[in-house]
Amino acid sequence: MAKKNTGDKLHSEKNFSRDPYVFRPPSKKDTEHGNIKREVKKNIPNHKNEYYPSAIVYHWTDDKQPTRNFVIPRELASDLDNLYFARDVLAAVTTLYVQNPNSLKIVTTFSQLCKLIGISPNGENFDRINLSFAILRSYTIQEQKVPLEIRQDCTVAKWGTINFGFIDYTVAVTHIGKDIDHLKPLPFRKRSLEIVLSPQYRKLLELSGTCLVPRNALDKARSLPRKQVIPAKNLVYYLSARSGNKAELHLETLAEIMNVHGRWPKETQNTVENVLGSMSRKRIIEYQKDEHTGKPVKIKVKLLVEE
Repeated sequence: MAKKNTGDKLHSEKNFSRDPYVFRPPSKKDTEHGNIKREVKKNIPNHKNEYYPSAIVYHWTDDKQPTRNFVIPRELASDLDNLYFARDVLAAVTTLYVQNPNSLKIVTTFSQLCKLIGISPNGENFDRINLSFAILRSYTIQEQKVPLEIRQDCTVAKWGTINFGFIDYTVAVTHIGKDIDHLKPLPFRKRSLEIVLSPQYRKLLELSGTCLVPRNALDKARSLPRKQVIPAKNLVYYLSARSGNKAELHLETLAEIMNVHGRWPKETQNTVENVLGSMSRKRIIEYQKDEHTGKPVKIKVKLLVEE
């Protein structure tokens, strides 16, 4: 288990922070361009071995785990655009779990989650958090590779594949009263939440540990132009899980991590560099482009962490 933080950073599971596909919403364009294969299936089990009458099952064609599929019940498929925000919610919940790993149940409030994420505790964000929990309870990854045994030098000795999910159960306390006929609704700010992580996710946190995601970096990323926010946050999560919070990457790899895809390579390169430039000016990262004639573009990038 990773060390507890001091409140200025969020805990995020290391492998999923580096994974470009787990929290990427599949788009219509992805289907049209052959980036995903998607189908509707009936009677599909989730990570709790409960069966969905109808579910969307999809697979990213460039996924390095070629047998891995993502499953969401059909009624939530149109809400997958919220996956990126659900990643922030999961990081906040993971942070609370790391602070008290011996407790099976996490008890918190909507306001505390908003504070951890760095957003305003208003009705719109409460709705987004509720939707995120609905997704995180239902979202299942088939044949997800997970570590099964860790050596003393912290390297993985054994791997396995499982049906994986993040959260088993959530409930919000929305009313108080002595009986059902005398209930009084609680204001959003006072509503408490009970959350139970899945056994698979708790085991993964125990074996793999977490990385620390600087909250100020996420805050600054949200202040960028709208189309740059998600690519910037993707890079923040990725670099948080890299040793020394830095990496040297081919531009194509960087574009995949950030989920930036132009109509042609030069447009992709320009978009990536525009986002990197904006992040640099906000002091989220520093980067250096290493471009040699006749060779693929490589970029050194480092996350700036305020102590």
